[in-house]
Amino acid sequence: MYTDVLRFVQRRTGPEHAEDIVHEAFLVTWRRLDDLPTEHEDARAWMFAVARNCMLNNVRGEKRQGTLVVRIAAHASTFAEAAT
Repeated sequence: MYTDVLRFVQRRTGPEHAEDIVHEAFLVTWRRLDDLPTEHEDARAWMFAVARNCMLNNVRGEKRQGTLVVRIAAHASTFAEAAT
């Protein structure tokens, strides 16, 4: 199942983040093992949904980081002036 989820994520995010996202998805699955459906196909679909949610969390995190970089850059001159 790992390979299937990895390919699913790679097609949507690219190889640079895919393994981290899949590892996060399996960690979430491990933590919520009691919620995992017992039927194989249902469990597989559930894993893909978890992976999708992890991808969305990753996108939100990257947006927050980008916003922070812009805010820091906007105040960089203020910091430089205060340091001198």
